[in-house]
Amino acid sequence: MHDGCSPLMIISGLWAFSLLAGGQPSVLRSAVMFTCIVLGQNFARKTSIYNTLAFSAFILLCYNPYWLWDVGVPAFVLRRTEHYYFYEAGL
Repeated sequence: MHDGCSPLMIISGLWAFSLLAGGQPSVLRSAVMFTCIVLGQNFARKTSIYNTLAFSAFILLCYNPYWLWDVGVPAFVLRRTEHYYFYEAGL
């Protein structure tokens, strides 16, 4: 990363905090998504936030396919997609 922190330190700290916070589903969703973002940026290639979001949703649904019918995961993906869409549009 640009500030001198290695991706391994960032991901380790993120997951340590996530588990320390009790591993609630909303915290784990955010941790998986941010882990995918950090790994994507570390490859020194241009990444699309939508591909990263889709990959994190795929990982979450591979872990527990029944989350597809839970309100949390689809709502999380929809909120993040809207957030990035409106951020790119400048609204």
